[in-house]
Amino acid sequence: MEDGSGADGEGDNPTAVLVLDYAINNSNLPIPTIPAEVGYLGHGPGARFATGMLGNAGITVECMDAGIKAGEHVMEFSQIIDVDQLSQALTIVDMAEVHLLPMSRMLGFQLKLSGGNKWKVRVAADRKKHHTPNARLARTSAHDTFYEYNNHELHEIFVPHLDTMRSTIVVSNCIVITVLFEVDDKTGKIRWGDGPHPSPPVYQRRIDMVFHNKYLARLSVRSGFCVLRSAFCVLRSVFRVP
Repeated sequence: MEDGSGADGEGDNPTAVLVLDYAINNSNLPIPTIPAEVGYLGHGPGARFATGMLGNAGITVECMDAGIKAGEHVMEFSQIIDVDQLSQALTIVDMAEVHLLPMSRMLGFQLKLSGGNKWKVRVAADRKKHHTPNARLARTSAHDTFYEYNNHELHEIFVPHLDTMRSTIVVSNCIVITVLFEVDDKTGKIRWGDGPHPSPPVYQRRIDMVFHNKYLARLSVRSGFCVLRSAFCVLRSVFRVP
């Protein structure tokens, strides 16, 4: 990326830096080996970690634009943490100290897929505490049931206008995936389990999609949830909405 130029002698803005891979490498979070059949977000540790977390929730993503090219950044990953932990994380300025919070403090995550790419998102209809991120998640058998979401398609939606509701045709672009983990009522922490590849128990999954047309700049249709005293600690791997 190029440096941003300051206006009216304000000086240059800081250079944008991709921090997700640094944060993963400096953390104690497990980085899985992802089978190629599952579909992935790239080869870096951050992309593999995100893919593993999606697989644990029974979710796979597939880029329909002939795969992801080397050096192409198509997602934004956000760790959901307690607001007190967020305040501490925002004080870090040294790249060598950038890290994700420990597993027990990670309440969930949010993954945004760039609206500039065409995506297929598949969610296993059976919501388990753990799914195994393997090849079965990437294909449908006679006994599997999936919900499928695709962007870059036309949709008819209804929007409020004065005292009425009106329909309009829009195109979908950005897809937002939110996963919450189960919190231990006694400790207030997340139980990731044991073994070489521990995973957190999944409490809730949500798929949001952003729509737009020349009249409506952006509209996100979603199901709501509430997490008390939580915040998003954003670690971005460039995300653009056209």
